[in-house]
Amino acid sequence: MLLSQLFRIRITAISLVLMFGCNKPKPEPIDNPVKDESANYTVTTFAGTGINGIDPATGNPGLLNNPTKMAFDVQGNLYVADADNDKIRKITPSGTMTTLAGNTIGYADGVGTAALFNKPTALCIDGQGNLYVAESGNLRIRKITPSGTVSTIVGNGVAGLGDGTGTAAQINTPGGMCMDGQGNIFFTQINFHGIRKISPTGVVSTFVGSTTPGFVDGTGSAAKFNEPYSLSIDAQGNIYASDFKNARIRKITPGGVVTTVVQRSNENEMHNIAMDANGNFYINQGDIIKSEFVKVTPAGAITKIAGGEVGYVNGTGSVSRFGYITGMIVSANGDLYVAELFNDTIRKIKKN
Repeated sequence: MLLSQLFRIRITAISLVLMFGCNKPKPEPIDNPVKDESANYTVTTFAGTGINGIDPATGNPGLLNNPTKMAFDVQGNLYVADADNDKIRKITPSGTMTTLAGNTIGYADGVGTAALFNKPTALCIDGQGNLYVAESGNLRIRKITPSGTVSTIVGNGVAGLGDGTGTAAQINTPGGMCMDGQGNIFFTQINFHGIRKISPTGVVSTFVGSTTPGFVDGTGSAAKFNEPYSLSIDAQGNIYASDFKNARIRKITPGGVVTTVVQRSNENEMHNIAMDANGNFYINQGDIIKSEFVKVTPAGAITKIAGGEVGYVNGTGSVSRFGYITGMIVSANGDLYVAELFNDTIRKIKKN
């Protein structure tokens, strides 16, 4: 891809920037020394060609157009919110990519390509293989069964923050999503600095945070964030949120108690995070365009594993280049998968 193509302008709801606010002084960040281990990792392209566009109906390779958040099912299939193609894509472990649901831009429930989406930007999956998709264009949360049947469970297309049940509730700038073991769905409201909760019966409530940006640990609405972006969840139901402008990872207990578990200086803003089964965090930090990846262990050791300059280069982590990361997830075997806006690919980062 030409470098000039890397800098094409895309205006999406998730890229709005609000003025930073603060409610109390931040604690000093703990920036442990970063050990460069990027030579011990290998980067490859898992899906996409580096050219954005509309995919063929089936087959591989296919084209992606602003892939964002991802989810794995128990068989190892990867599902991708292909935002600017307005589709949900399924990629098998061998790399074969098909369209599970979606067609042209629009809004319609239905089966497979009869269903229509508008900027699907986040998704999560339950134990039965049902996907839940947040749309920044339609301002709705949709459900997709394993057979591709799409229905609307939350939202009515009107931007807002109104709590309620099902389509009576409103959403705005949805970001990362996750689901706990009880079937509760959580999603970030990026530009409104909070995390919302959807119960299994469709009741939507504000779980933590408020509409005022800031940095405060606390419980429920007393806690403050500044553009929470992506979410991960552990086996105990604790949620971890990348607090983008605060350069922090925040932990939220099932009871809504918010604490800070990883702190970095502000030049290391945290956009996307992912967590593996051992409690290690993978962070897309710093300049979002240059896309540097670091690993943070539970003990606080920080290592660089890939990236650091804009481009599209595979190979060892030390020479790899990426362009504007929009989503990250760790597979069951510990490989890190990342979605890129500029390169329109899914890349895999694997330890040698």
